[in-house]
Amino acid sequence: MRKRPEYLVCYEEGRRFASRSFMVFARVCPCDEPGFRFGMAVSKKVGSAVRRNRVKRLIREFFRLRQVGIREGVAKLSAVAGAPVCLEFVCVVKRSARPESMDLAVVDEELWPVVNKVVKTMGKRLGGDPAHRDVQGARRNQPSGN
Repeated sequence: MRKRPEYLVCYEEGRRFASRSFMVFARVCPCDEPGFRFGMAVSKKVGSAVRRNRVKRLIREFFRLRQVGIREGVAKLSAVAGAPVCLEFVCVVKRSARPESMDLAVVDEELWPVVNKVVKTMGKRLGGDPAHRDVQGARRNQPSGN
């Protein structure tokens, strides 16, 4: 994800999941081929540019190393939905994160359970209760506009 409007859609229509150092917004959207996209937001409040860039490198490496597992989860979601879907993630680093003590093992320890929870929750929304079924990721309790 590269453009601000893409991030805003994920923030507004997606679900929010948290870990100790990260806030992850996730959204299921229809697409031609199953897959996933991710973006990240690291505020200046996290630290200097060196620290922010280190965190971004670690997050990119996490998604690179775990892409096979994430794609398997997306394939399960596509099977539940009956159509190809994509997962969009926006990973926001919390202000309380400690970049100086963060390494790939810490990022993996925090983000992998969140990604698994995203797949599980989105699967329930797509295939479980009809009130939860929405491939586009809209929140079910938003006003209908009538």
